[in-house]
Amino acid sequence: MISRRSILRTAGAAASLSLFAPAIARAKSQEVNIMTYAGHVPDAFKAKFEAETGITLNIRIVADQGKQFNTMVTETSSPVTDICTVAAHRIPQFRGSDLLAPVDVSRLPGWSALNPIYSEADWLKADGDVWSVPVALGATGLGSNPDLVSEEDGSSWGSLFNEAFAGRVSYVVLDAISLAIAYQGNDITFNSYIDDRAKAQDVVNQARDFVIANKGILLKYTESSTEQQQLFINDEIDVGQISFGEAARLLNGEMPFRFRIPKEGTFGFVRSLGIARHAPNAEAAYTFLDAFLSEPEIGTQIARSSGSLPTFSGFADPMTEAEKAIFAFSDEDLKRIHFESPTASGLKYELIDVAVAEIKAS
Repeated sequence: MISRRSILRTAGAAASLSLFAPAIARAKSQEVNIMTYAGHVPDAFKAKFEAETGITLNIRIVADQGKQFNTMVTETSSPVTDICTVAAHRIPQFRGSDLLAPVDVSRLPGWSALNPIYSEADWLKADGDVWSVPVALGATGLGSNPDLVSEEDGSSWGSLFNEAFAGRVSYVVLDAISLAIAYQGNDITFNSYIDDRAKAQDVVNQARDFVIANKGILLKYTESSTEQQQLFINDEIDVGQISFGEAARLLNGEMPFRFRIPKEGTFGFVRSLGIARHAPNAEAAYTFLDAFLSEPEIGTQIARSSGSLPTFSGFADPMTEAEKAIFAFSDEDLKRIHFESPTASGLKYELIDVAVAEIKAS
């Protein structure tokens, strides 16, 4: 016999199938719908959490902040998402569109497991509230062949503009200006130039001219860090810019490779878990976050499953020596990673995009 209850159950399962897999009939506070990046909620943690709490984690993998934002906007009239994964510099956008709820840290005893570099960061807070839970970060750094490049040269952006490595150097063309800005000792975040467009333009012009003047030593400009990774694999370059994720894969290999956060500093991003403003399963979402932060080796699991650098203190302690060579950075190193400013990034990339076009045309 077909009953009203069975019809409702079928409808609920169909709605879940359209957004999350596997399809699970919706039951208030017995599931949490999460949009996140691959590996940020490790499989081992997911299995343990579901077994111990009876709460199902419906995880939808995302790879684009814009698409995630648009998905949540379309859900406004009928909310589905409980937790989303927001890049630090996009938090104001999500907040401004009423997509995020403030995080009640008092409900998360495991908050202290986070490295204060991230848990106390200015970008995490606004209007007296905390707006997400930092999980993992990425950064662009300097890769080099330790057999051919000294530790000193392998720790400075200057090696990208050093004639000693002519023909064996490459970097991502879109980031060329930012790397030069850092090397020249100027503010890579552009926070110092928010109210001084002329100064910002001057900083960009200096970097643009420097890159153009030194382009003769390049093997090539590239379009992505993945392309940079391939150049190292093919032994075409000895020095080059590369992101942490691609560097981690090279460090796992057998080829000689070194990765450093340059002494002049670099730019990066933090991904964090935010509670949706109209989360249908908010209580279960807090249960998930509390368990997530309280899992003793969650940072280690995230590193292994995603290749990203976790935000947890001491996450590398249980790792093998080979893994520590990839993931273990000092706080001094981490403090040299500067995150994109939500207030200054508009000005920064407005000017940089023009300069990159001029570099390509030169």
